[in-house]
Amino acid sequence: MQEKFTELSSKVGHFANTKGPTKSAQQWYLRKVQQRWMTRVFGRRLFTENVDWLINLKPDRGIILAANHRTFFDFYVTMLALYKRGITWGTRQYYPVRKDFFYDKPSGAAMNFMIGGGVMYPPIFRTKGNRSNQQAVEFLKHVLDDPRTIVGIHPEGKRSKTDNPYELLRVQPGVGQLALRTKAIVIPIFINGISNDVAKVLKSGRSHAIGKESPITITCGDAMDFSKYDNENLRTTVYQRASGDVRAAITALGQKEKVIREDILSGKIKRDDHRWLEPTKS
Repeated sequence: MQEKFTELSSKVGHFANTKGPTKSAQQWYLRKVQQRWMTRVFGRRLFTENVDWLINLKPDRGIILAANHRTFFDFYVTMLALYKRGITWGTRQYYPVRKDFFYDKPSGAAMNFMIGGGVMYPPIFRTKGNRSNQQAVEFLKHVLDDPRTIVGIHPEGKRSKTDNPYELLRVQPGVGQLALRTKAIVIPIFINGISNDVAKVLKSGRSHAIGKESPITITCGDAMDFSKYDNENLRTTVYQRASGDVRAAITALGQKEKVIREDILSGKIKRDDHRWLEPTKS
């Protein structure tokens, strides 16, 4: 039964993400349906930093968004912020995820297909050297040739459940491998303030008191430069070093975000600041 469910969910994911009409339908669903309720829940709490340069970006190749991982909602909220800010690129999204939850379990599959229209694709297997993982890398490499593509990756490989959001887990070589093999534009992002507690999220979305309810911050970095690896013989150790560079960039953004968060909670950053997704007019 388990194998049949996994096979079915994988086929549905493949269909949703490899066919032009279904991929377009997925984007429509994310933009026109899901973002409406997400704006009501998250919009008042969202604060963005260093996003303006992305609005005028005209990518000539795909983009990798590399972010820390605290909740299942990290990239949903990030893309809400980016689209609401006015970016027009990135109309084809892919978020590789671990197969053992989002494709093996009904609850994970429901989250993927009902909330994201199956956008969490391709599935990644836990076992190293798995042939399907190499196929996933080749798939992502192919779609990143298209400047409409966004691939969202958590370099840590799994959610960090520590009490300290500024302490990242050890990163995996995957993001480094993808960055060096595709030459995609890599943008580091630090996300903070989202909860996995759905009831808490819904309650905070109705609150006007940002000082009481923790703000959600999306802090973007500049495009990363991997030119120092141009003459390297690409192999796992090199991929791991490149992934380490991404981790360092995200960690640095975390320290920047810590100051921003303190300024928000102390009242130094006001509600009429243009960096709020929904600023309050003074």
